[in-house]
Amino acid sequence: MKHLWERHLFVQLMKNLLFALVSFYVLYIVIDSSMHSRHFSKISHLHWNDYLTYYFYLMTKRAEIILPLAFVLALNKILLSLNQSHALIALLTGGLKKRTLLRPCFMVALLLAAFLLYNFQIVIPKALPYLESFEKQNFRKKEQQDYQATSAYHLTLQDQEHLLFGRYDATTHTLYDVYYLPSLGDIWKIKHLVHNTSGCLGYHIDHFVRNDQGNLYKEGSYQQYLFPELTIDPMSHLSTVALVEQMSLSELYLLTKKSPAKIAQSAKAHLVFKLLSPFLSCLLIMSCAPFCMNFSRKLPIFLIYAISIFGVISFFIITDSAIILCENNNMNPIIIISLPFLLCITGFWVKFKKACLVS
Repeated sequence: MKHLWERHLFVQLMKNLLFALVSFYVLYIVIDSSMHSRHFSKISHLHWNDYLTYYFYLMTKRAEIILPLAFVLALNKILLSLNQSHALIALLTGGLKKRTLLRPCFMVALLLAAFLLYNFQIVIPKALPYLESFEKQNFRKKEQQDYQATSAYHLTLQDQEHLLFGRYDATTHTLYDVYYLPSLGDIWKIKHLVHNTSGCLGYHIDHFVRNDQGNLYKEGSYQQYLFPELTIDPMSHLSTVALVEQMSLSELYLLTKKSPAKIAQSAKAHLVFKLLSPFLSCLLIMSCAPFCMNFSRKLPIFLIYAISIFGVISFFIITDSAIILCENNNMNPIIIISLPFLLCITGFWVKFKKACLVS
């Protein structure tokens, strides 16, 4: 950005973007804290850093839709202000092209895309399990917590061995509240079990065996115990182990290669969506700029803002429906999820080319 007008547009766009983001998140935090005020008033074991972590992860969870909404508001504000103040006419009269004026906007859009890709790869795999655990421990009623605590997942291993567990953390490859049953007369109760290539390492273990009278008794207890013969492939049992939404981009890519067809289909759908959705901001420039930079005595400002906000929300509703369609039906996720993006590009390209590229 060598020119003054480029730096000015970039700074103003970032200011409006940050203002919109702060406004959205402050409003969201106020509403969320008021909804959970009854729970917060009864919680005494949490510190201020727990609340900060919770709301930080909550903001990253909603970033994929909040960022495009904030960007479209900031984009409309900048372009409409240039048009209404006649600064746009002055810049065009000075020899600048509309496509050149949009260069700072595309720079901000690419920065947002890079941030969202980083969020999907690094932050989301940590944020979603933390939020689920935090809400389960602090927001649910006692009877709901007891019911959730009794729920378990079941894996059938080789030689008719069975494995029951309460929760699986994909980031640390750890199963919690595990019951390992080599047979009906041999039961291992394990607090948490870490899976790796050399076997499984359990911590805080009680071993129960059945005697000749058919009664179970505790044979021994161990702080940690290695099960070299126990091999688990969490990827092949993902439907009962972890949620696809909690996985990073690299994990989703591996899941599409090493999983059963149904799980690979779901992973591919989420992977395509997470790779395409960060670039929605570039699509918003293509769709909004022709209308905001149109010379008219009566610009439909309210209509532009309303349709822009409604369009972003509708776009995410359609893409979410496409993901569900791909998960429940044997359809190609690349085609189904890319279709809304392609339709929007096709629909706005002619207008954008005529209004911003040619002129």
